[in-house]
Amino acid sequence: MDVIKEQILVVDDEEDLRKAIVGILTLDGYEADEAGSAEEATEKMSHTAFDVLITDYSLPGKTGVDLLEASLDRYPEIIGVVITAIQVGRTVDYGPEGTPRTPITI
Repeated sequence: MDVIKEQILVVDDEEDLRKAIVGILTLDGYEADEAGSAEEATEKMSHTAFDVLITDYSLPGKTGVDLLEASLDRYPEIIGVVITAIQVGRTVDYGPEGTPRTPITI
């Protein structure tokens, strides 16, 4: 019996990080592809209906949020994860114990 694996697209302009994430996902049994820019990701998504999009926030030309929004227009069921190593002006509300309150709005 064939098992259908979820297809994940990882988008980051930092090649080493992108390849590391793809490697981990592949080892965990996912079908993972990669793109180094929003434009390359858009091209790949025109040929493949990915289940999950993992994208860096800071990309050349567009932000990861722009890419995710465009992806949702075409694939409303796609799951999007936007990652970043920089502060983008949004904060997390911490409770009295120093832990994030739920739900977390980023």
